[in-house]
Amino acid sequence: MRRLLQRKLCRRKTLLFTLFLLSLIIGTTPASAKEVTVTFTMSGYFTKDKVVTSMDLNNDFSAVFTKGTNDPKYFTSDGTLRIYKNGGTATITTSNDNYTIKSIVGAKNKTETKKYDFTIAPDKKSGKFTAEETTYFHHFNITYDDGISGPQDFDSDHNQFTGLTWNESAYDLTMTYGDTFTLTPKSSTPPTITYAFADGAATDVVNIEGNKLTAIKAGTTTITASWSADGNWKADTRTIKVTVTPAPVCGDITFSPAAGEVARGTEVTLSCENATEITYTVTPTGGTASEPTTVNANTAKVTINEACTISATAKNKEGVATTTFTAKYTITAAPLCGDITFSPADGSVVDAGSTVTISCENATKITYTVTKGGVAEDPVVVTGSSATVTINAACTITAKAENADGVATEEFSASYTLPVIKEYTLFTDYGDNSVPDGDYIFVGKVTKGDKTYYMEGQNGEDGYRTATEVTPNDGVISVKESFEIHIQKESESKYSLITKDGKYLYDSSTKIYEGTEDKGKGIWTPSVKEGNLVFKTGSNSLCFNASSPRFKTYSSIQAYISLYAPKSDALGNIKFSPATGSTVDEGTEITISAQNATSLAYSIKTGDVWSESVMITGNSVNVPVTEDCTISVIAKNDETHEQKSAEATYTVAHPVTY
Repeated sequence: MRRLLQRKLCRRKTLLFTLFLLSLIIGTTPASAKEVTVTFTMSGYFTKDKVVTSMDLNNDFSAVFTKGTNDPKYFTSDGTLRIYKNGGTATITTSNDNYTIKSIVGAKNKTETKKYDFTIAPDKKSGKFTAEETTYFHHFNITYDDGISGPQDFDSDHNQFTGLTWNESAYDLTMTYGDTFTLTPKSSTPPTITYAFADGAATDVVNIEGNKLTAIKAGTTTITASWSADGNWKADTRTIKVTVTPAPVCGDITFSPAAGEVARGTEVTLSCENATEITYTVTPTGGTASEPTTVNANTAKVTINEACTISATAKNKEGVATTTFTAKYTITAAPLCGDITFSPADGSVVDAGSTVTISCENATKITYTVTKGGVAEDPVVVTGSSATVTINAACTITAKAENADGVATEEFSASYTLPVIKEYTLFTDYGDNSVPDGDYIFVGKVTKGDKTYYMEGQNGEDGYRTATEVTPNDGVISVKESFEIHIQKESESKYSLITKDGKYLYDSSTKIYEGTEDKGKGIWTPSVKEGNLVFKTGSNSLCFNASSPRFKTYSSIQAYISLYAPKSDALGNIKFSPATGSTVDEGTEITISAQNATSLAYSIKTGDVWSESVMITGNSVNVPVTEDCTISVIAKNDETHEQKSAEATYTVAHPVTY
């Protein structure tokens, strides 16, 4: 802060810089010399700091800089600074608060000077100038205002403390009980100030901690602010009169919701303006009051679970208490619970790890028991209107619920089973474009990567059935029984495809759907090719799309489907390949097989003579034929003690000789 007296005492000094950029001052400095750091910045390319000292503040003082080896662009060979007209901007900055830059005079040569005046506020510590033409400077004269010529009066205008008001001979400060106030000088470089109670002043109105005041009692007191002399400021004292007003009194205590009938569990909020603490008790109707509870705030919350009366008082900052306020509450009867529901529903088949949600409207508590294999587990109690149970085995869940008044429902129960995982093997025993009635898994294969997919259920409304990858193990796949499709012959070459839950598959515009009333739309004709098939309906075919992959109806066949039947240990039918009745070349081998056979025995009749019976171990044998014959076969399964027999007749075509 510059005051009139200071300005009168200010003397102007001129600083001579001889710039050969980058090094140290030449000369010595006595310990009594004043110092100022001068920073010279050229167009953002380099910045140099130099501490400049003086022998006597009444005289000019100078510094000599030497040229840096990395700055040839800005210096001539003799060290003269070159400032270009194009972007030639330099800034001079001082670090000492006692100096303010006013102007710069630069010498273009030894006989010419060019003065750059700064248009800046008096408290600026830096200045910028821009060359109007390319100019060479040998030295700079920088003019300063020296604001210090000796210790000054601090607070000479009685306006040096923030937030205080001067009143004739002292500062005034008004505080409210419990408030704090920090005594803060406006100057950024004030003297060290000590605050204390004035002689004879009351010491119980405020606490003094350094420069922080805390109002602890209504009343008045006087504080002195004093400082010793230093190099900048003269010693002095100021008086501060402090008045502390009482804390505002508490208002009435209010209750929200107001006294009356409320639902059980309602939260009542107690409020009191200007309170710093609320103390309350709760007295059940016909009962004994609770121990007092104190909350250090202007609000408190009480949960009502029974008919009762709340009594409360409040205090302000000074501990002045209100009278007692009361509110009486009764309880509204809680709504009765609804029926308990289970999701998924009773009777569902769920995967292991699935979650069943038990729900009951208006319930505040649900108790359930899980019974597995006829053994009931311990009851589980859950607070709220829903509970979840993880299913890892077939079980029955029994549950009941209670409302807020403890009124219970009857027991509800739901049973769950896990899906049956069955093994399936490739079915190959097709007739002439016909399939035996039975349950099958529909399978598609992707040749690239040798991946196998089975058909799952309907994929929402997207018109296809999901394909899930499965890895056959020795020709056997393991799939949930629920994904079986029952193939049922309705008439010659007409079949229905029925899901496990009794829905019929049908085609609609190259999309496949299912429904319980769609048997008429779901009539399919099988087309067998090399042990695989598609089912046709109209102009579309149910087949496997290997690129997606998915199962869907298409107007052109994508890929044939393989049927997998439930794996069985039973002895299969005897099969001949080529089929019976075929005409074959001489020496053709007839393949005879029977699924799950442990042995095969065969004999060959040519003319009227039967050969000796031949027995092999296993379920397949190749028999060469050279003339017209009948082959008789007996297949046995020693484990199931089953036996089947069959015959096949062949005509042998002999070569014609000309």
